[in-house]
Amino acid sequence: MKKTKILIFAKTYPQPSSKYVETVCAGGALEDGTLIRLFPITFRLLPLDKRFKRYQWIEADIRKSGSDNRKESFRINQDSTKKISPVLSCSSSWAARRRILLKKQAPSLEYLNELHELDGTSLGIIRPKEVEEFRVKPKDLSSQRKAELLSAQNDLFRAELQPLRLAPL
Repeated sequence: MKKTKILIFAKTYPQPSSKYVETVCAGGALEDGTLIRLFPITFRLLPLDKRFKRYQWIEADIRKSGSDNRKESFRINQDSTKKISPVLSCSSSWAARRRILLKKQAPSLEYLNELHELDGTSLGIIRPKEVEEFRVKPKDLSSQRKAELLSAQNDLFRAELQPLRLAPL
C-alpha cells in the first residue's frame, strides 16, 4: 500500500453488499490530474473523522485492485483515510476544483472510446457540446427491499445503520 493524496470528486449511492453490508465507490484525482476509482468503501460504517466529502483532499493508503482489472481501480485502506483539507470552494467558477480535475480533460467521448480500446481507460472527464436530454428512471423496488434487509442486519461490532432509502426523483 502506498500513501497517496487524492481529491475526491464523486461518491456513489450506497449499494447493498453481502460481503460488506453496503459499499460506496468513490472517484478521485491525483495531484497530476490522473483519475482513480476507490472501492470498496463502507462509508456509512466509517467513523465520522474518516468520512470525506466531495471536492475534499484526503490522504490514504491505496494499492492497485487485484480483482478489478480496470487500470484506474484501487483498493483503499479505510483505516488510513485522513482528511487533509476543507471542501474546495466552488467560487470563482470552480477555479480550485478545475485546476486539478481538468488537467487531463479529454477532448471528446470518441477520444475516450479510442483510449479504452487502446489501453483500457475507463474513467475520463469531457465537456459536452450540448445536453440534449436528461432522463431519470425510478429504481426497481426489489432493490429497495434488498437494501432495507441488508441495512437492517445487526452486528455487535458495527454501528446500527438506518435503512437505505431510494433517492427521491
